[in-house]
Amino acid sequence: MLSRLPLVALLALLAACGPKPNPRLAPLAHARLEAGKGLGDLTLGKTTLGEFVDRFGTGFVTFVASDDAGLELIFEEAEIAFLFQFESMRWDDAEGQAIRRASGDLEGYLAAYPDRRGLLLTSITVRVDADRESTFYKGKLAEGVALFDPFLESAGRVGPVEEGSLPLIAGLNPNNPRETASFPKRGLILYGARDPRPGTPSVVTRMTVFLPASPGDTTDEAGDGTQDEEMIDDGEAIEEED
Repeated sequence: MLSRLPLVALLALLAACGPKPNPRLAPLAHARLEAGKGLGDLTLGKTTLGEFVDRFGTGFVTFVASDDAGLELIFEEAEIAFLFQFESMRWDDAEGQAIRRASGDLEGYLAAYPDRRGLLLTSITVRVDADRESTFYKGKLAEGVALFDPFLESAGRVGPVEEGSLPLIAGLNPNNPRETASFPKRGLILYGARDPRPGTPSVVTRMTVFLPASPGDTTDEAGDGTQDEEMIDDGEAIEEED
């Protein structure tokens, strides 16, 4: 499978395309993030891709796939992203070609395949910028955890770390920290610092909520960022939409 565009290259592309924040996203900056439920009034398993695009636009779009597939919409220099998942990976050749173009023209794809407006939101991720002040998401988890909070303390506030596999989630990248606290039954994963300074406690650098996997799901563990993902075209997968 083709790999995701390297994070450094992705950030460079996003940074070159204009200032942040997007005013349409402003209500989300302080909204409550809830494991297994969503962000503010965006509800996992209920909010549709069509509703989202009508309200917020498309951002940067990638097609990601492993055992499942989805369209990920990325905003605010990759500080917040939303995954809308296909119910299955079955489509005819014509739609397969259209999906190849969806990263550059999502609205055109949805116009040609209006049923895909019904794709459901299944995961949301937020991550830090260089410091608290410049970071887009300044809200908290329902448990009171915020980005830049002490990692171990934050994980303990959520509860005991859980065993289990993770479904396809937003924000997966080989550069994500391997220091994680996973709560698959609740629908939450916390990430620590990628390279903590010696003697300095690790902090929360990313928070991802998702619809919990069904009890019979056998998806491989994805929390370490090693889950296979595919982008339709590694060279043209990130495009800006107005």
